Amino acid sequence: QSLKPHYISPEAHKISNLDKNGLKIVFPLFSYSLSTDTHIINTKVALQNIKSNFRLKAKDTKIRQKEYLSNRIVKSKDGFKTINYEDRVKRDINEDINYKNSFVEYSYNNIPNCSPMFITLTLDGNYHLETKKQTNPLLEGLKGRELTYAIGCLHYKGYTKLKSFNHKLIKNRIFKTGKLDKLNRSSITALEPHKDWTPHEHQLHFINNTHLKEFVRTVVRTVVTCKLGRTQVVVTKKDLEVIKGMYDLKEKLVNRKVKGANKVFKEYHLSTAPIFFQEFQIENDNELKSVANYLSSYVETKHIVDDDTQTKQHKKQVLDYDGFAYYLADLKDIFEPKRIYGKLHRKIRRISYTQLLISRTVYKRIMTNNFVDYLKSIDLFSTKNMYFHLTTMLYRNELKVKKYTAIFGHVDVINKQTGEVYSKVQYEKHNVNYYYITFKGFTELIDCKSFDVYVLEEHTNKLILEHKSKQIDLEKDDYIITEYKLKHNTKKIEIEVLFEYDEAKKER
Repeated sequence: QSLKPHYISPEAHKISNLDKNGLKIVFPLFSYSLSTDTHIINTKVALQNIKSNFRLKAKDTKIRQKEYLSNRIVKSKDGFKTINYEDRVKRDINEDINYKNSFVEYSYNNIPNCSPMFITLTLDGNYHLETKKQTNPLLEGLKGRELTYAIGCLHYKGYTKLKSFNHKLIKNRIFKTGKLDKLNRSSITALEPHKDWTPHEHQLHFINNTHLKEFVRTVVRTVVTCKLGRTQVVVTKKDLEVIKGMYDLKEKLVNRKVKGANKVFKEYHLSTAPIFFQEFQIENDNELKSVANYLSSYVETKHIVDDDTQTKQHKKQVLDYDGFAYYLADLKDIFEPKRIYGKLHRKIRRISYTQLLISRTVYKRIMTNNFVDYLKSIDLFSTKNMYFHLTTMLYRNELKVKKYTAIFGHVDVINKQTGEVYSKVQYEKHNVNYYYITFKGFTELIDCKSFDVYVLEEHTNKLILEHKSKQIDLEKDDYIITEYKLKHNTKKIEIEVLFEYDEAKKER
């Protein structure tokens, strides 16, 4: 259901000018503690309707995924195989943990003098539905669909403001002078909703400690420039001592509940900005493991398992966060619609990593039973951090991955400098037919498309062909071979074209 009514009054439109009006910001407003309780029933009902609609959308999507996969049967060269939805979900959960732990380990192993820095970004009271139990003045006088639209506009403006922090941060000189380049930093971000679905973002930055002071100053300056709300920065004890020497900080003792128990924390507040620093608690002198465990609560909020391994509260949180992701995508359709082919935003990505490890798609394809058995035989397989090990193999040029992709056409390209016209092949880079991997004494040609998909009819118990195998013939079809590579100093994965069909035939 669209949030946009047929008519929008000037009162509802005033939210669109939220960033332009220079509204007063009161520091320090602790955004985490805001409640959705309100004295005006219309705002509360509107918010609950929004939440219910998008939680239901998230739940329905998972049900449809399960129904779709549970009655599909795949026929390959190994015979018929049913898809077990629950096993697939559990595998995805393990893979998320594998990827997260690998990312942390790879950062510590490859960033010189690696230091972790946790940053939580929140928005000031202008972007919340209520502050200190007072309804946001921008929502006063609005009812019905106008109120729903205004709430959506408020959430969307808050979302774009958080995103503006990341854009402005990366434009600072410290990233352009080669100090904190791709070799000296990495990061993970997790976007989450408050109780009133105002967005906030958790970030973990791994940086070369040599540039700690300049990076902290850059973060503080960007928070102030973006006029964000209360911002928490958690660092190791040694880094906190450095920061204490940089600023005049006011120490405060605060009580917070952690896993149901009250705990006292020390906060060190800046007097000139809504920012405070805290010490990161390292367990058993194992910093790497402590960092990985700290992230678990953010990363493990994507999947629901139907058995009793997850609590009801966890499952409810997954639907809440998934609904929030669909909600923000819906807001983007309204306030920044896609112009190409009428496409819509399906769901925002809540958790993002900087490009560091091997692609998940490539990883899933090449980790066949044969390859896993070979890695086990030479004692190079790990159930915990295999993304880390595979990425290391790629960077050392020990593991080579080639892609075979069908050519669907040719296009004439003009060299602007020489005017020369040459033919360029057209192929879908992500629609790979075969992977060919080599590692030490192991080689394997991995077939990605030689399978048929059948639908199992419930009433007749018959198999109906839904997808017919469309694999290329390596003896006669046109195809292109590319090599998959990773480089630290480039923004994206580099794919190098090795040769086309004719040369490939000669090589064979």
